[in-house]
Amino acid sequence: MNQEVWQAVGVALGAVVVAALGYLTAAMNAHTRALEAQQTALLARPAQPPVRSARATDAAGAGVIVRQAPRWDQLADPLPDGSLPAQRWNECGEECAAMEISRQHGVPLSADALRALLGGPGRVALTTAQDLVRCLALCNVPARAEAVPAGDVAARLQDLTGAGGTAICLGTWVSPGVEHWILVTRADAGGCGANDPWEGRRRIWSWAAFRDLYGGELVSSQRAPDPVA
Repeated sequence: MNQEVWQAVGVALGAVVVAALGYLTAAMNAHTRALEAQQTALLARPAQPPVRSARATDAAGAGVIVRQAPRWDQLADPLPDGSLPAQRWNECGEECAAMEISRQHGVPLSADALRALLGGPGRVALTTAQDLVRCLALCNVPARAEAVPAGDVAARLQDLTGAGGTAICLGTWVSPGVEHWILVTRADAGGCGANDPWEGRRRIWSWAAFRDLYGGELVSSQRAPDPVA
């Protein structure tokens, strides 16, 4: 092969190398531009809000799933044989305690079983704050009775619920002159929300409306519930 042929082959190979290098450079530049565009798009995306479960997770930690208090109806909480307890009209305190025990430990107990736990099956279903403290303590839920004036109840309930706790509050929530227990699970500057065992309702009050019905007593449970396994 003469010198002219070798020169031609060399020129051709050089052209191929230059073309290959040009292609690779263009590909790298395009890839770099794509990465930069993707990064810009990610930075421009609004921050996602944190995942939030029940308010009790504030005490348990971000992302931890905890149980919420069920909305149980004292008028429809049957015995094991399916019949309804004769004392169901008055078992609001026991039903609130049952909801809190379920929230704490995930154990479903009937209001009538808790009434019997306090004093046998013949015990009248009218509970004081101290009765409820004892009932909860027997089920490994620490609680205490508090006499909180109406003027201080908003701040106290916000402190309790903000720490993952609840309060069973006495008041004339269902009928004027008739005392009744409810389970307050949420409170903020605007008012509070509670599970009312009378028909198992979720109820919301402004602080003005709450104070008008509040009876001056509550049972506080300051322990946040166990996280769900």
